[in-house]
Amino acid sequence: MEQRVQKFIQQAGICSRRKAEELIEQKRVKVNGCIVSLGNHCSEDDTISIDDSPISNKQEEPIYIVMNKPKGVVTTNNDEFGRKTVFDLLPEEFQNQRVFSVGRLDKETTGLLILTNDGNLAQRIIHPSSKIAKTYLVTLDKKLNQSHKRTLEKGIVLDNQKLVPCVIKDHKTYYVVKIWEGRKRQIRKMFDAKGYNVISLQRTRIGELNINKLSLKPGKIKKVKKDFLEKTIPLD
Repeated sequence: MEQRVQKFIQQAGICSRRKAEELIEQKRVKVNGCIVSLGNHCSEDDTISIDDSPISNKQEEPIYIVMNKPKGVVTTNNDEFGRKTVFDLLPEEFQNQRVFSVGRLDKETTGLLILTNDGNLAQRIIHPSSKIAKTYLVTLDKKLNQSHKRTLEKGIVLDNQKLVPCVIKDHKTYYVVKIWEGRKRQIRKMFDAKGYNVISLQRTRIGELNINKLSLKPGKIKKVKKDFLEKTIPLD
């Protein structure tokens, strides 16, 4: 049975479908030795490779990990600059498992991160149609002007695209920001566009999954079950 190449990669537990599409656009994916494009199909009888390394669609035991990401590490599987990654922090039992991060947090951002080899679950969490809220604690270099707050909440234009409206709550020394999408460095860019510098940024929630209720110190993980994630996020 044929299916799109990015779906094959997702089901093989290599990465999310969105990441697979990025790999295809970067011309790093081949089917039977030929570079593929978005929209191409493959079957179980084909040889699919990423960076010339063949992959298998054999289903592995699903793994679901929640991490309290510390500052100073990146969320890429293989960092071209040799920086420390969140995967370097995993206990030995997970070091040889092909897990990936569900979405990303930049190097200086801390907090809630989900790692899994379940591509379908990852896609359900990160896809905009799921409308899952992500909550962050933000410290700025100065007090947020109320006019700027209202403008940001309505959704400003970033990189030629209008952001979905967000919610910003003032807690005197920090702000709680809730967004329903996850563009690259979105919160930092939002405040920068209005002249504010983000001093610290921590993701505390994805849906109702709250890092503060898991008693995880920075850099530590907790292995959870799929139904726990589906219940606390929640997913339709």
